[in-house]
Amino acid sequence: MNKIIACRVEHCLGCHSCEIACALAHSQSKDLREAVEEHPRPERRVTVEVAGAHGLPLQCRHCEEGLCQRVCPTGAIHRDEKRGVTSVDEDLCIGCKLCILMCPLGVLRIGEHNRATIKCDQCLDRQAAGELPACVAACPTHALQFVTADEVAKDERRLAAVSVVTTLTGGALAAPLAGRVPPASKAKPAAKKAKKARRVLVIGSNAAGAMAAIHAAEAGAKVTLITADPMSYRRPAIPALIAGHMADISEARIYPPETFKKYGIEVRAPAMAIAMDTAKKTVTVKAGSKTEGIAYDAAVLATGGTAARPKIRGADKKGVCTFTTVEGAQEIIAAARSARTAVVVGASFVALEVAQALLEKGLKVYFNVRSRILRRLVEPDVSEYLQKHFAQRGLEMLDGEEISEIGGSEAVEYVIHKGQKIPAELVILGTGVWPNVKLAEAAGIQLAESGAIAVDKRMQTSAADVYAAGDCAEVPDFSTGRFGYSAVGSTGALAGAIAGTNAAGGDQKTDGFLRAQGDEILGIQVYSIGHTTTTAKEVGLAVTVHDLPSPAEVERSRDEVLAKLLTDSKDRIVGAQAVAYHHGSQYAWQLYEAVMTSAPRKDFLKRWMSPRRRAAALAEKVGWGELVVEQK
Repeated sequence: MNKIIACRVEHCLGCHSCEIACALAHSQSKDLREAVEEHPRPERRVTVEVAGAHGLPLQCRHCEEGLCQRVCPTGAIHRDEKRGVTSVDEDLCIGCKLCILMCPLGVLRIGEHNRATIKCDQCLDRQAAGELPACVAACPTHALQFVTADEVAKDERRLAAVSVVTTLTGGALAAPLAGRVPPASKAKPAAKKAKKARRVLVIGSNAAGAMAAIHAAEAGAKVTLITADPMSYRRPAIPALIAGHMADISEARIYPPETFKKYGIEVRAPAMAIAMDTAKKTVTVKAGSKTEGIAYDAAVLATGGTAARPKIRGADKKGVCTFTTVEGAQEIIAAARSARTAVVVGASFVALEVAQALLEKGLKVYFNVRSRILRRLVEPDVSEYLQKHFAQRGLEMLDGEEISEIGGSEAVEYVIHKGQKIPAELVILGTGVWPNVKLAEAAGIQLAESGAIAVDKRMQTSAADVYAAGDCAEVPDFSTGRFGYSAVGSTGALAGAIAGTNAAGGDQKTDGFLRAQGDEILGIQVYSIGHTTTTAKEVGLAVTVHDLPSPAEVERSRDEVLAKLLTDSKDRIVGAQAVAYHHGSQYAWQLYEAVMTSAPRKDFLKRWMSPRRRAAALAEKVGWGELVVEQK
């Protein structure tokens, strides 16, 4: 029988030895004196929650059908039933952070090293060597035990294990998460292949393109993937590369050749699709000096987006960079070696991550936003709260107006903001992306008002048997069904799965995708789910904003959460935001569920809670057995 980590609560001293041992076990050196100097720092997978006079160490519970598994758009998080462990396949992890947002105990994290999800794996390497998990072995009072579930149930000496039972149902998650792909190691052959496999051509190897290719192959299609990139990599890892946490972007590689090989996908890279004839169903591909035409039965355009460059005087000077590509990141790294001051222009999570990376490198960093930070993700007062926090952490804010000029002879020497001259040697433009639609536009495929490729609920374009997904195409909104442009990696991956399935002859569609994003920047966690007042206005949705108090269980200021609910005219929840310093996902998953199910606000308030604090309280009160922190 599979084992789990349980705790004899009255023996826990709250000494945090388990946390130190866990971090050390996952360090590069495995030596405490050397590990404290490692960069990036070793990260623990276990945290101790106060349980009255004692402590309750919490780590991934390896749920049989965990929320992290159910929301993962690529199947990177999967369960090994033989060992009873839920694991992360880094080859499939795109760094979208949805799994972290959905962890009720707040124990999943994004690793600083390559921005992939990290979580407890019960120290499988140690188990293979006949050793106990590091946290269990290090516990000085033997409060932590590695036992079977039966042993927990039969124990008479206050042995407790946390069990998370959520209110989410498969039906509630089915529509927006349609077409999840199993991990490559668990790839399943198509149940029934057509007599003659359809030839599906996928253009682009980003998350949308990779998912389209894999899903088309699973459905029995003969798939060819065309990509200009020599390799696919985790886009959110760019700031980690800039910070120096990685020596090379290959450390964040995803979808390696062996993954595509398992699905029988032919990959042509580096190669570029330069023309498309939708009538003859051919695409002209150039690889080096060779050009050839490739015929298709169906095609998927996943051509991504290109960095938007605002019209600022002097934006062509040396030292002005973007960061959406590895080449752009390398320019920033080279410029940062001699620069003392940098200005980051943008309002997104990734722009803030880049600013944080430069602060870590010792630069003085200004952050410039035309209106306010995270304008599309949080409400104005939340932006103000975050802005104050970031300023306290050393990030100088230049808000209310975009810089009007980048000055200098040939290279950047200063910027002008509100008439003030600010010295700078490096300017980074992070003002979003524009959909890359050159191929589609030249082929006569219809574009939407946003400039992205227009698609229907099946991700089909105006051209027969041509689909589009990812940053090049629009998607339907979850709350209203209206189409709009949303360059979010998790949404692109899900849309790609639908496009690939349909390109192979399937008939899958979605009524809308729920946008859910989260990040931890400069010591504070921010989560945004569904609509904000800004995005609601864009789709004509009238909303009311409500402050959401911290749950009743919260006793310490470090556990408090700044949260908002947005409701429609019927008081149903259509959007939510949360800001926390510690374990914020214990709140975020509840907000996600509320938006996903359009929960009535009054009903939601009755079940709003802190799972970590409730688990700790149960551990102190009940003392042993299975501690269920939420009932169905």
